Amino acid sequence: SSLPSSGPSMSSFPSSEPTACPTVCFSLSQGSPSDVVPVTDYNVDSVTFYSRGSPVQFSYNGAVGAESETCVMFLYEDLSNCGSFSLFVVMDAPVDDGTGGEADLIFSGDFSNPEVADDPITSTVDLYSYSSTLDKTKVHWEWAGPYTDGLAQSVQLDNMGDSIDVKFDGLPVGIDYWKFVTGPDRTGTSSTDLNLGVALNITRVTCS
Repeated sequence: SSLPSSGPSMSSFPSSEPTACPTVCFSLSQGSPSDVVPVTDYNVDSVTFYSRGSPVQFSYNGAVGAESETCVMFLYEDLSNCGSFSLFVVMDAPVDDGTGGEADLIFSGDFSNPEVADDPITSTVDLYSYSSTLDKTKVHWEWAGPYTDGLAQSVQLDNMGDSIDVKFDGLPVGIDYWKFVTGPDRTGTSSTDLNLGVALNITRVTCS
């Protein structure tokens, strides 16, 4: 089922997890800012949390719900490793809607060696490829229904003001919606709807 959508208002969500990790906040901006916090779990690394290939092969099977014809993004923090963040991207849902799709995203920074590349297979039905320079990486996905594509990428957001820029390079095929999920719940607490045609900035900020 779809997560409830939150509007573009400034707010932060304190962690309910019994952990020594401090609450960390990030601002999403496509013009009007909206605060989010990472999705969290304990002693579960990013690769395990992505759960690629089980039970649905060639696909994301994680706790945060994937949605058909939607690009779902979120930041993830393993609370056994405080301050280590990964950006998750999930294209489509592992359901038999028969659509599949194709999408290109451009990230600031080096995304050429992700923790999870979904899928690192060069074929006509499932393709993950990238081209990288010092300051940006373009990732290309093609996938067939009933599978997903995506990635989990470790990101350096250690200091206030550290940021990532993400944008679609042209309109995707088979992706009609884009949303960013906030934590701290491991399944996501709420989500913010994004505009496919506008670049997204993710910046570490002081929690309000």
